[in-house]
Amino acid sequence: MASESVGNYDYETINYLRQAYQSRYEELSKAIDLELSRLEKLGQVLESLNKTEKLAKNKVLYPMGEGFYFEAEAGDMGSILVHVGGGYYVEKGLDDAKSFLSMSAKKEQGIISQIMKAKDEVEENIVRLEYQSASQNYR
Repeated sequence: MASESVGNYDYETINYLRQAYQSRYEELSKAIDLELSRLEKLGQVLESLNKTEKLAKNKVLYPMGEGFYFEAEAGDMGSILVHVGGGYYVEKGLDDAKSFLSMSAKKEQGIISQIMKAKDEVEENIVRLEYQSASQNYR
């Protein structure tokens, strides 16, 4: 929808298109928020992995679920199970896990850029429709 050019339409068509573009704009805004949340979580995990050497043989709080933790002693962090998608986990060394997280973060940033571009295109079409609507009101 965003790639369509906004031509000369009657008032009802303009209002319909504006509503459709505004709905798409809201969807894209929510998608950006979701991807930013994923990116933030990846950053938190990467930060935690960077601190693992300091955690070895220390007590840590392990999350069990919403607001529930238990205290445990961190052991050797030689390998980590990494969720690679589709319900699959792969055992990776610490450096490989960090590399995987960095790659995933770059992928998320690319997705965010694509969504932001689409959102900008939709916003341009909304502005064009509002301009066209305003110019028709003055005729």
